Amino acid sequence: MRRLLLVSLLVSLLVLPGALPAAANDSRSGAGDVPNKLRPPEGQELVLNAIGRGSQNYVCDQATAKWTFRDPTAALYRYGRAIGIHYAGPTWELFDASRVTARAIVNVPAPNPTKDIPWLLLESTGHAGSGVLSTVDYVQRLHTRGGVAPNGGACNPATDQTVGVPYTAVYRFFSDGQ
Repeated sequence: MRRLLLVSLLVSLLVLPGALPAAANDSRSGAGDVPNKLRPPEGQELVLNAIGRGSQNYVCDQATAKWTFRDPTAALYRYGRAIGIHYAGPTWELFDASRVTARAIVNVPAPNPTKDIPWLLLESTGHAGSGVLSTVDYVQRLHTRGGVAPNGGACNPATDQTVGVPYTAVYRFFSDGQ
């Protein structure tokens, strides 16, 4: 499983060069254009702004002939340098060995919802390590590009099994410091 994740990440690096959202180049970006319902509670401070670049992976549901979301696989970047990975859970893990898992609590359609996955506010459900992510309470997924299941969500159970759809997103991590 870990090998598949690494292969997927390497492919994403080759498939999506330069496909970063414009907001990715500024650590303060995204604050002004974030819908109010995607903002974390008062007292939360931004501890990390990173770019996710990878794929949203879908499996063809044999019973419904629809693509069903399985998991993300992405590399995380800050200032153009890889700093970690994002995978099922959803989980974000940095190379400082810190990790946070979370669950979506608010979902807002992206400005181009037929092509771009929704913007999210996620709440932490667990941590590991003692690095940057070890006290994160909330994660925002913003400025998404791509990632929507192909063919309007329809698949052919006779021929389709899985598909990875390239995407990029800005991930913003917040903590109250405790």
